[in-house]
Amino acid sequence: MCDKATITSNTDGVVCNGETVILTANEGVSYLWSTGETTQSIAVTTPGYYSVQVLTSENCNFVSDPYFVEFAAVQAPTITPNGTITVCPGESVNLISSQGVSYEWSNGSTSQSTNVVEAGQYWVSVTDANSCVAVSEIVTIENHVTSPIDITPSGNISICYGDSIQISTTASENILWSTGATTQSIYVSEVGTYYVTAPDVSGCMSISNNLNISFYNPEPPTITPSEPQTICEGNSTLLSCSSGIAYNWNTGASTQSISVQEAGNYWVVVTDVNNCSRASAPVSINVNPNPPTPTITETEGLLQSSITGGYAFQWYYNGEAIAGATNSFYMATQNGLYFVELTDNFGCSTLSLPYNLQGVGIEDNSLSNSVKLYPNPFVNKSTLVINSPKATTITIDCMDMLGRKIANIYQGDIPSENFQIEINAQALGLASGNYLLNISSNEEVMQYKISISK
Repeated sequence: MCDKATITSNTDGVVCNGETVILTANEGVSYLWSTGETTQSIAVTTPGYYSVQVLTSENCNFVSDPYFVEFAAVQAPTITPNGTITVCPGESVNLISSQGVSYEWSNGSTSQSTNVVEAGQYWVSVTDANSCVAVSEIVTIENHVTSPIDITPSGNISICYGDSIQISTTASENILWSTGATTQSIYVSEVGTYYVTAPDVSGCMSISNNLNISFYNPEPPTITPSEPQTICEGNSTLLSCSSGIAYNWNTGASTQSISVQEAGNYWVVVTDVNNCSRASAPVSINVNPNPPTPTITETEGLLQSSITGGYAFQWYYNGEAIAGATNSFYMATQNGLYFVELTDNFGCSTLSLPYNLQGVGIEDNSLSNSVKLYPNPFVNKSTLVINSPKATTITIDCMDMLGRKIANIYQGDIPSENFQIEINAQALGLASGNYLLNISSNEEVMQYKISISK
């Protein structure tokens, strides 16, 4: 007796659309499926009824009942963004999948929605209640191309310590600097990195390049005095400052070193090679007054200073210090020029005017009443006039206040009439100060104090 053929399937559940079902007939010698295929098993990818005719070895020709194959319809998931898919750089967009049982996004997320920041292509695989998987179409997220923002400094971005520099942006609205400022231009006076943000035409925030501001910070200059900072009246000290390319002293001088004689505070502003200026600390110069100028009186060869106490004394003869002559008086033993020097406790000293000690019986052919010098004091030039009572030979020398010869002014004959000669301080190399004009003839020696004030 021949029975019906049977068909079995490789799956008992719902088959997802797109999958393949394997139908297999019972054992036989030959097979003929409703699809026309003649193998024991066939692969089915479309829904419908399938049957098979099987010829057995007993020469039974079995025919199966129709076998219905059903495929579950699978809906491709859809992706819905919560906003525009072209976003500003740095902003995110939320992509939401249609309903399913489980989800696997191309970025690895496994929730129904995913938040994406980077531009690119995104899709999702969704498994439904029948365990069928479908893949969505690709959604492309793009970034707006922001317009560049420039910032420009008003000058060199390496500036001097304490100065400021203006930086400006090409943006015009809703500006925000890294300092918090909201104006188109700002002034900065601190070392640092500066940038600006502002929206472009698409509404996206654009950020400028970084601008690094640095500062030159030179060391304050130092002032070095050539002498102790306390000097005597009439003396000077040289103040020298550390090197630079320009100097501005509070005296108005513009050299690296200045000579000062007056008490006070001195400072300098030095400009370096980076055109940066720093001021020095002030240097205080103190000036001690010189002792008063003594006069010398003479009685029978005894020379006496008008000032007799409170100072150290030193007597001089013809410009040379007299050994041991350190009292307020001195007993002279020979004719010539004498003067006395007073020195106080600070080392400041004053010379008296010379005293010309001469013997008795010299013919009265004196020049002393015939010499005039004008002007005196003078800046650079003065005129010496001698109305000698007779023709004679003279020597005119310029000497310092210690009686040491500095320069010869004239040596030769003069008439018994008016004789004039110019005293030129510059030609003689004389700086500001007091000097002695030494006029000597065969009969006498005279000295006159001259003052040069430049």
